[in-house]
Amino acid sequence: MKNVVVTGASRGIGRAIALELGKRGYRVLVNYNESREKAEEIGKIIGEAVPMKADVSKYDEVEKMIEVFCERYGKIYALILNAGIYIRKNVWEMSLEDWKKQ
Repeated sequence: MKNVVVTGASRGIGRAIALELGKRGYRVLVNYNESREKAEEIGKIIGEAVPMKADVSKYDEVEKMIEVFCERYGKIYALILNAGIYIRKNVWEMSLEDWKKQ
């Protein structure tokens, strides 16, 4: 079975991607940061889903998530970088710190 990582997979577009990949026979690492219940729900729907928490803006958390996943399930076939943030400001109102969060 091929392993696929989907960041930000607990809701929205990431959820739809994870569900579709699951239907197509992939084992999906369902990355989430705050929505644990929603991530676990995907596992109940497709079976071969592995919910794992990591804030993708923090290198050490992502490194640990990938390390643990690969030790258990083997190499990763594909990576879908879907996670993102939304800052409710106009571009001209954003600070340097806001841009660094992107």
